[in-house]
Amino acid sequence: MQSVMIIMSKLNVLIGFVLLWVGLISISGVKGNCATDCTASECCYDAIPVPLGDVGGIEPVQVCYTSGSTVNYTCTGNLRGPPNQICNNGAWSYPFAPTCEGVTSCPQPTVPSDGSINPDEAKYDLYTRIYYACNVGFSLVGPDEAVCESGGTWNPSTTPSCEASCDKPTLANGYVDPDKTSYMNGEVLNYECNTNYTLVGVSTTACRNGVYDPSTLPTCFSMCSPRVVENSDYNVQQPPVDHASTITIECDHGYSTGTGTDQDLTCNDGNFNDDPPVCYENCPPLSATFDNGVRSGDTTPFYHEEQVSYRCNTGYSLVGSPVITCNDGEWTDDEPVCKENCVVDEVPYSDYSAGSTVIHGTIFNVTCDNGYSTGTSRATELSCDNGTISPGLPTCYGSY
Repeated sequence: MQSVMIIMSKLNVLIGFVLLWVGLISISGVKGNCATDCTASECCYDAIPVPLGDVGGIEPVQVCYTSGSTVNYTCTGNLRGPPNQICNNGAWSYPFAPTCEGVTSCPQPTVPSDGSINPDEAKYDLYTRIYYACNVGFSLVGPDEAVCESGGTWNPSTTPSCEASCDKPTLANGYVDPDKTSYMNGEVLNYECNTNYTLVGVSTTACRNGVYDPSTLPTCFSMCSPRVVENSDYNVQQPPVDHASTITIECDHGYSTGTGTDQDLTCNDGNFNDDPPVCYENCPPLSATFDNGVRSGDTTPFYHEEQVSYRCNTGYSLVGSPVITCNDGEWTDDEPVCKENCVVDEVPYSDYSAGSTVIHGTIFNVTCDNGYSTGTSRATELSCDNGTISPGLPTCYGSY
């Protein structure tokens, strides 16, 4: 019905132009107002009636035309009205211009690969609207419709393309957002990890004609749950930490790991690189001085498993353990002491000569030479106690 109305309208316009043309044959030409200095008998270009429509023109084009010259109207479509103008002694033959109607149909536009147009025809009437679509698995890039306009051109003139869609990627221990079975060309999606997993790699990607850009999938690494460590800042359960992150466990004041007061742990896909530390109590300080000897490793604070060693000066003997160890707040032994050894004076007529040394705590006997004895006044079994011989050196008497 619309096509019939357009044809009737064009027919009415044509009849009107014919009647007007016939009626004006006897009318004198139009001289117009020239902006150029043409002679009185010449016609100027500025006075030529301009053809109606946007696809018409005039030829030849020049500034002034001599009397008797003909100017033709050009049209890429249908020309409605006088086809030319004639210069007649300074005036153009017709005071009006024709109408140049554009091409009234459009050829079929390029059909996108892996797509279609609707309606699909060989030729389309003026103002017909078409729609572009893509096959399953492809998405449209560009305009989705076009209109046939005057001059036989499509608006817009750009032909769209059909780009392949992308299948949903699979991310271990994670998912993609938005969550769909496939994604159109140009669509952007985000990678996300499940709870207690850390994303390492790209977080977004885009579908580019059937492939993802970037194409590399990220990885979801398991987080690490720190253990509870008594006597530290981790003495209650802490939340999981990200993969590749490092935590520092610090012992409370007066406690240590045995090698220091803190320890670093790095999470690696659900497991820390080392076992968590134990915060042991430090040991109490030792005596201010160590008499008659040398004490090594005497540094404070005293950490768990830290050792202190002892050595006596010459002439003294160590009583106790030469090494004591800190064990979770307590020393494994009491501090040793250095006791003085005994120097025995000469006992005439015995096996002891002057200057003999007896180690502290040693029990010994003095033996008189043959023909001599101590009698009953002195015991021959003696002991050295911190530099003192007890009960005292005996005397060896000759026999009579």
